[in-house]
Amino acid sequence: MKCQYSLCPNEVEIQSGHRPRKYCSDSCKQNAYRARLDEAARQAEELARQERERQAKAFLRQEYGDLLPDTIELLYQLRQSGHYNLVQSIGWAIVAERERVTHAQERARLAHAIMNLGEPDYHSIIVADAGHSEFVILGGRDAWQGFTEKASLEHLRTIYELYIEPIERNQLKRAKQS
Repeated sequence: MKCQYSLCPNEVEIQSGHRPRKYCSDSCKQNAYRARLDEAARQAEELARQERERQAKAFLRQEYGDLLPDTIELLYQLRQSGHYNLVQSIGWAIVAERERVTHAQERARLAHAIMNLGEPDYHSIIVADAGHSEFVILGGRDAWQGFTEKASLEHLRTIYELYIEPIERNQLKRAKQS
C-alpha cells in the first residue's frame, strides 16, 4: 500500500496484528497533517477573499445603481488596480447618463399626457403651482406643442399634478365603482 502523504512515493509496511498504517513514517504523518492544515487555511482565505469581492461589488451597485454584471466586474477590476478616481468618474458618468435617459422618458410621457389633456380644442390655461409661480399655455395645438417641447420638467410635472392626476384618480374611482 502507498503512503497516504501525497508527496511521498514510498510503500507502507504491513504489520500483522496492528491496525493498518496510512503513512510510511512519523514525518510523513506530520507532513500530511500540516498539508491538511494549510489546505484548510487556504480554503478559509479563499472564502474571505470571495466575501470581500462580494462586498466590494455590492458597494459599487449601491453607489452607481444596478449595473450589468460585466460593468460591475470592470469597475471592480479597475478599483482593484488602484484606479479609484477613474472608477468614480465612470460610475458617475453612467449614473448621469441613466438619469438623462430617465428624464427624457418622463418628459415624453408628460408631454404626451398634456397634449391629450388639451384635445380637442387646446384652450388657453393659466397654471399656478404651490410655489406661487404662474405660467400660461396659450390656446391652439401649436402653442401647446411648443410649450411641451420647451417647458422645464418641473413645469410639466406641475401641470400633470394639477390637471391630469385628479382626472386619472376620478377615472380610477369610477372604474372601481363599476
